[in-house]
Amino acid sequence: MKRLSCVLILLLLFSGLLAGQELLFEGDWQYYALRPSALTGENGVHIFPSSPNSDDLQYSVGSASLNSAVVAEMLNANQGTLEFWVRPNWDGDDGMNHYIIHLGNQTGYLSLYKTSSNNLSVDLRNVVGGVALIDVSSLITAGNWYHIVAVWNRITAISGANHVKLYLDEVNTDDGRTSTWTPSGSSVIHIGSDLNTAFILNGVIYGRILDRPLSSAEVTALYAAGSGSLDSTICGPDTRWLGVFE
Repeated sequence: MKRLSCVLILLLLFSGLLAGQELLFEGDWQYYALRPSALTGENGVHIFPSSPNSDDLQYSVGSASLNSAVVAEMLNANQGTLEFWVRPNWDGDDGMNHYIIHLGNQTGYLSLYKTSSNNLSVDLRNVVGGVALIDVSSLITAGNWYHIVAVWNRITAISGANHVKLYLDEVNTDDGRTSTWTPSGSSVIHIGSDLNTAFILNGVIYGRILDRPLSSAEVTALYAAGSGSLDSTICGPDTRWLGVFE
């Protein structure tokens, strides 16, 4: 099985079109272009709740393991980084859940989301495990761009005795203790919703998943470069997934 250096969205469920804008992705060494309506002029994808069908962005975690049961083409559960720029249509104290990414079920899942108790949360757990939380009730304002990064290494601690670190705009951070999680229950990663396509992000998002944890210095540099910078859209050897458009 060939390793895919960058794989963009395998399934997009949007309605309508927005002319002149394309979301590109690579799979099986071929390039495809999709034209979902929710692309905006803000260099990202607008994932919006609507009735009866909300925007839904999904992709496969991969069809085969590379070198262990927890390393697939699109996600390395041993270590990695979730790096996203998000422009929410809500304030941090709105008392609602807004998911950025979700994979798996209660026996082994990864999730990064804003909770109904107004915390930014990253969970990598098998039933019980590490949770990193940042109170965003006064830190997030609708319409602004925010840099959200979660890094993990389940083999080696990355911050004291902790194996998970969460960043909001570089300076707001928290650590989590998990070191044992294994994804289970789903082969689909959801961007902008949970596994039941609920708790829609309601905002603009772009970013990437890497198979190594970024250092604090790298997170600082990416934040300093600002939203829209090419630094957060580079597809390199460590990239498992990249979501951008042109």
